[in-house]
Amino acid sequence: MVKGGRSYSTEDKQEAMGLYLRGHEGTEIARKLNDRYDYSLTAQTIKRWARLGGWDEYRNQVEIDLIEHTRKTVVNDMSKNMHELEEARQEFLTSLREGRSEVRGHEFVKMTEMLGKLQDIEADKKDMVLHINKCINDALAEMDLDKQLKQKFLRLYISKLRGDIDG
Repeated sequence: MVKGGRSYSTEDKQEAMGLYLRGHEGTEIARKLNDRYDYSLTAQTIKRWARLGGWDEYRNQVEIDLIEHTRKTVVNDMSKNMHELEEARQEFLTSLREGRSEVRGHEFVKMTEMLGKLQDIEADKKDMVLHINKCINDALAEMDLDKQLKQKFLRLYISKLRGDIDG
């Protein structure tokens, strides 16, 4: 598109879309591109590109993907910790069988109990993550907020979960 004698390239639009998908508003995107490239973009141009390009659908999918990724990361981290503990327990058992270490029975029992507790905690954590996500989505669905405000909340919430923002 030509505006004020300037043609905006596909790369310009892709850069604007990238900023949009990260949650930046039209005025902020226009300002950043104007500062960077000495353009005269307006927020209306960005909004038109977003509307014509279906950027809102992409942004919604990105947010859904981030929520799912965060949930999987939490579950995978706990599973990895449990797997490492089980490996240590098996190594310990092998050492005992081969007579390479002396250990009292109560130490082995404690380790086994700890693994069981971690497994219970993992199951509780999975349930809690699912419950929290459901409650947030249900509450947002019941709120009389515009779509942009809901999306802004979800982006902030996800950023805090990932530790991108101190709180």
